[in-house]
Amino acid sequence: MGNKLNEAFERADKIPFNIMEDKYVVMSDQHIGDGDKGSDDFRLNVGAYKTALNDYFDKGYKFISIGDSEELWECDFPAIYDKYKDVYSIEAKFKVAGRLMRLHGNHDIFWRNISFIKKYLPTVLNGIKIYESLMLDATEGSIFLTHGHQGEFFSDKCWRIGRFFVRNMWRPLQNMFGFKSTGAAKNIEQRNKREQEYYNWAKEKKLLFIAGHTHRAMFGSISKLDRLRSDVERSKIGRAQLIQGSKEYEGKSNEIKEMMNKLEESRAKEFGDVSEIKFEMHGESSPCYFNDGCCCYDNGITAIEIEGGRIRLVKWPRDNSPKMVYEEACLSDVLERIKS
Repeated sequence: MGNKLNEAFERADKIPFNIMEDKYVVMSDQHIGDGDKGSDDFRLNVGAYKTALNDYFDKGYKFISIGDSEELWECDFPAIYDKYKDVYSIEAKFKVAGRLMRLHGNHDIFWRNISFIKKYLPTVLNGIKIYESLMLDATEGSIFLTHGHQGEFFSDKCWRIGRFFVRNMWRPLQNMFGFKSTGAAKNIEQRNKREQEYYNWAKEKKLLFIAGHTHRAMFGSISKLDRLRSDVERSKIGRAQLIQGSKEYEGKSNEIKEMMNKLEESRAKEFGDVSEIKFEMHGESSPCYFNDGCCCYDNGITAIEIEGGRIRLVKWPRDNSPKMVYEEACLSDVLERIKS
């Protein structure tokens, strides 16, 4: 995998980046399908997605979609476009304003073919270039973006075999039983192995790496769920210092209960992650690996925002309740820690 990431790194289009002035939102793994129940993982989050994109457009963000925007392994693009013309009309606004960048993943790998782009995108996103990878270059450090499928057997090397299986065998089962995505997004062992490789590669390169592909949101080399677990443990330690039965003790207990409820909800609705990720056997991990999650969780979509010198992991809930900020940090501090 490392060699393939190195190749994507060498081919990356470089974009000058001012961390205080530029505003970016990064999303991936929309897996926009043709509306069929089971094979279209995006269909129930379309409202949250449109709300998010309209908000980011109005606030002047540049939108980077880093792969698997469409579910082209299972569906044909004309059927996808017919179902979601309103979604593409929002993307078109970003394109016209010069604020849209698209990367391909494995499930929309067809976009790397110029002939496919010319056939299907002229009336939707006329003249857009589809990248494999991008590099945001700032004086404080570099941010590398790519989907993250590079080097995998079925997702990259033999993707045509993978597509044949998914399209002709897996899709009928999805439509029949309502199964969700396969691959790294559901196989915890495969996902952990893949993310360890991402981390090792980014740490060696001393750069901030934003990927998609695994569908697990990651901020500074720590998953959202593992950070919630750490918060619960810290709160329990703090409660142990209080007098049982006191007002402070009861307040801390209620706080822990709310945190546990949030943790259980996330475990149930974000692919049931149960394993703690520790990229380093000893000591603190480098904050070099980030993942924007996906747009097909059971309870909404996640994104990474870069704005005003800050980097954030956010959630747009499916029920259209307000956007939640899960994690936030000073970007220059993160870049400095990565280089140290």
